[in-house]
Amino acid sequence: MVGPQIEAFCDKNGLLRLSVAELIAYRQVREKLVERVGIFPVRTDIGELQTCAYRTAFDSVLHFAFLHGAIGDGRDVPVRLHRCDIVTDIFGQGTIPKVLQHFKEDGRGVFVYLRDGAAGVPLNFAVTERAASEDSRAHEWREIGLGSQILKDLGVSSIRLRTDNRRTYVGLSGFGIEISSFERI
Repeated sequence: MVGPQIEAFCDKNGLLRLSVAELIAYRQVREKLVERVGIFPVRTDIGELQTCAYRTAFDSVLHFAFLHGAIGDGRDVPVRLHRCDIVTDIFGQGTIPKVLQHFKEDGRGVFVYLRDGAAGVPLNFAVTERAASEDSRAHEWREIGLGSQILKDLGVSSIRLRTDNRRTYVGLSGFGIEISSFERI
C-alpha cells in the first residue's frame, strides 16, 4: 500500500510507482535467470527421458526439465510445471506418474521440476498477512519466471498445461510462452 505522501510526491514530480512484484517481473522478462548445467538420461516406466539440469545465481538447488519425445516446432507441447513437494511427491496421489503417462500417450511432453531450499516441507513460523502476500507473489513470479525461462531454453513457445488447479499466469506471455490449453491430470 502506497502512503499518501509518496503518492503526492510521485504525482507532483511525474514519477511512476511500481511494486516489488512488478520490478521482479520486469527483471525476469529481460534477464536470463537460468543456466543449463547438464544433460543426462533418466530411465522411467514410460521409457528413457532426456533430463536437463538448470541452476540460478540466487539459489543453490538444481531445477530439472524431463523431456519425453521431441519438442518439434515448440508449439502445443504438453507441459507440467511442478513445484517440488517431497511429502506429496512421495506419499501423495501419484501426480508425477499420471502426468508421465499422459506424455507417453501424447508422444511428447516436458515435466519441469522446480525446487526450493525447503523442498516443499512446510516451515513453522508466523508471518504477517502482508508479508505472506508479498512473499507469495514473489514466489509465484519466481516459479513462472524460472519455468518459462527453462521452457524458452528448450525451444517451447506454446504449451498444453497439465494441471488440476487452473490459475491465471498473467506474466507468462511476457516470456514468449503461450498457454494454448489447460488439461486435467
